[in-house]
Amino acid sequence: MSAPWFYRAPVSKAIFWSTGVASVVALRFSDPTHLSQRFGLDVYKILAAGQIWRLLTCSLPFSGVSEMALGLKLLYDSRKFERLMGSEKYGAFLCAVTALSTSLLAGLSLIFDIQSFATGPYSVICAVLMLFHVYVPVTQPRMLRILGVNFSDKSWTYATYLPVSQFMYWDA
Repeated sequence: MSAPWFYRAPVSKAIFWSTGVASVVALRFSDPTHLSQRFGLDVYKILAAGQIWRLLTCSLPFSGVSEMALGLKLLYDSRKFERLMGSEKYGAFLCAVTALSTSLLAGLSLIFDIQSFATGPYSVICAVLMLFHVYVPVTQPRMLRILGVNFSDKSWTYATYLPVSQFMYWDA
C-alpha cells in the first residue's frame, strides 16, 4: 500500500525518495567536502572520460544534512502541484526543467571555467517555487504587519525558500 500523503503523486514520491536515498548514501559513504567533486556536474570529466552518469547524479544528492532536511520538505510540498497538473504533465515539466538547468550549468562551466557546482535538485525546487507563485493565490494580503510592511500568507512559504538560495549552484 502506498503512503497516503503521496496519494495521486507518484512523480513527487519518486523524486522525494530517490533524492532522500541518494543523499543519505552519498553523505554516509563519501566526504561531504568532496561530494560535489564526486557526484557533481564536471563537464571535462563527462567529455573526456565519458562519465555520462554525472548528468544524473548532479541533480540527486544534497551535500549536507541541513540542505537535505529543508530540500526534502520543499520537495514534499510539491505534491500538490502534481495533483493540480497531472502526473504526466508535471513529470514532463520537471524533466524539461532539469535538462535545461543541467545544460545551462554545463555551458556556464565551459564559458567561465567553473569546476564544481553544488549537487542537489535545486532546479526542481526553484521550478516548484515558480509554480507556487503562479498557482497559489493570496488569501490574506495583510496577515502580519511588521514596521509598516504587510506580509501575506504566502510570505511564510517564500521565507522557507530563502535558506535554499545560500546552498544553490556554487560549491564553497
